Amino acid sequence: MKPKYLISVIGATAIGKTSLSIALAKYFKTEIISCDSRQFYKEMNIGTAVPNDEELKQIKHHFIQDRSIFDSYSVGDFERDAIIKLNELFKKYDIVIMVGGSGLYIDAVLQGLDNFPAIDKTIRETLKKELLENGIESLQKKLKLLDPKSYRNIDIFNKHRLIRAIEICIGTTKPYSSFLKNKKSNRQFKSIKIGISADREIIYNRINQRVDIMMENGLLSEAEVLYPQKNLNALQTVGYKELFRYFDGEITLDFAIAEIKKNTRRFAKRQGTWFRKDKEIMWFDFQEDTESIIQYIKQQLNFNMITHLNTKQLESGLYLIKQSPIDNSLLEMIVIRPDVDERKIIQEGYLDVEKGLIGDNWITRGSSKTLDGGSHPDMQLNIMNSRCIAHIAKSKERWQLAGDQLFIDLNLSDENLPTGTQLNIGEAIIEITAIPHNGCKKFTQRFGLDAVKFVNSVIGKKMHLRGVNAKIIRSGTIKTGDLVKKI
Repeated sequence: MKPKYLISVIGATAIGKTSLSIALAKYFKTEIISCDSRQFYKEMNIGTAVPNDEELKQIKHHFIQDRSIFDSYSVGDFERDAIIKLNELFKKYDIVIMVGGSGLYIDAVLQGLDNFPAIDKTIRETLKKELLENGIESLQKKLKLLDPKSYRNIDIFNKHRLIRAIEICIGTTKPYSSFLKNKKSNRQFKSIKIGISADREIIYNRINQRVDIMMENGLLSEAEVLYPQKNLNALQTVGYKELFRYFDGEITLDFAIAEIKKNTRRFAKRQGTWFRKDKEIMWFDFQEDTESIIQYIKQQLNFNMITHLNTKQLESGLYLIKQSPIDNSLLEMIVIRPDVDERKIIQEGYLDVEKGLIGDNWITRGSSKTLDGGSHPDMQLNIMNSRCIAHIAKSKERWQLAGDQLFIDLNLSDENLPTGTQLNIGEAIIEITAIPHNGCKKFTQRFGLDAVKFVNSVIGKKMHLRGVNAKIIRSGTIKTGDLVKKI
């Protein structure tokens, strides 16, 4: 049976997702599913930047203004409806396009939602009261105490998600993060994710211009009509709530417009934070020629052969790699190499000062960099930046082919990790050594010649894109998801 593909067009607000999704839908002769939680409602038009009539005429869209603000509609409802619609569309098409900037809704379609137990409603009411009386900082501190992992990973400025995480912690006496699924739902389609990016200043300028255009097109009048329903959940969104405050006499119109721009910029920043966690997204500049994006998609559709990224595609991911944390990062994968050309992904490992990573063949495989050909004490561990390998390999199952044991979301540059820098991972401590780590013949075979040139380019060497070597200073257990901290 021929596989079905869902191509997701992802990115910050005002970046140009709509025009690209229409171009892709035209090329692949298919339809579009909207995954923007603000565009579901028919009463909200200007403030949600729904596709205009001309755009909607070009390609059939689904989930655009198909319900009322008076309807209760959750992300779970959308997941159910979207999967039903996709099953229907995949009977007619091999490819469907999905477009949107609502990360939670996108993940719900692609991966499914986590199952949480029912929680006493009084807990949420108590937390809402605390939010009103003490502000969001009080809840942020509470989550940090109850579930440090969720505090690091969720948008702690989103009051709804903050309250949700805390109520789960309190109601179950277990961390919210412990309920998050590690296994994706079994979807009957394959996913290709296309991200559209731009420098922050460009995104912010586009947002400011869009808000000005919205005001010129009648956003004030649209909000005035909706004002009597201002307490509905659907209207608790940027572009409307600021104008409601103006109608209430709390602020001036100029200040309300400035607040819309500011809050939209903050929303775009949160979108970026969410999407940067997804290593499967292939990022393109917002000015990228559509033909280049189509060419990349066609490569991914050719599922019978492994295709490698070319230089231009590889370089498009630099901006995301450069945003790797300089400290307090995560260990994302542990791989042992029991024998030559053997790889095994493990969730927990033990680093031994004398033996290296237990189960790995470092001590027996030897090294060309020692006089006797024995194992090199400064090469016990090979570490690679997880964003770099995610970009090069695309599929997480192929990360292990790089040959490294640890994949960490950390800036590995000399500037951030000079020789001698020590890192605390779980119970263990390791130290960065001076031995260079370069691409080899097998790396070329697995990821292509352009990938080797990419990691060994001037910028590649400066950032240590191929990775760094390290030795173990203190023995101890390490686990996937462990915090990695500089000492």
